Amino acid sequence: MVTENTEPLEDGAAPQVTSAESTDSAPRSFTQEDVNRLTGQARRDARSQFSDYDALKERAARADELEQAQLSEAEKMSQRATTAEAQVAEANARTADALIASEVKVRAVQLGVVDPDAAYLLMDRSSVKYDPDSGVSGVDDALTQLLDD
Repeated sequence: MVTENTEPLEDGAAPQVTSAESTDSAPRSFTQEDVNRLTGQARRDARSQFSDYDALKERAARADELEQAQLSEAEKMSQRATTAEAQVAEANARTADALIASEVKVRAVQLGVVDPDAAYLLMDRSSVKYDPDSGVSGVDDALTQLLDD
């Protein structure tokens, strides 16, 4: 019987296996060339599997740099916002103090106080408040208390 794996023999000897696959009963021996070819192929396969590793590593490094830059920008913006909020609060406090001083001096003159600046420095300012919506309140009570004392 002739198959694709065997060749007919003229003298009736046992058929020889000619394909790359061997039968289960006979162990196959490899030559050094076969071993070199197989290991070379395995190395090529491994290299091709990880051939884009350096490019991926570089892209990951660039992504990390961009993330750090964005984080730094976010930190800068946060710091700027905090500084701006502090400046606004300080400006509002100065504006409130100026409006209170102005209101005290106007009311002191209306009440006949000789030195309105002294009245502002001497009066109890704990009850005097400034509200952006309603303005300055408590000035009349504080000046009346100062004049009574």
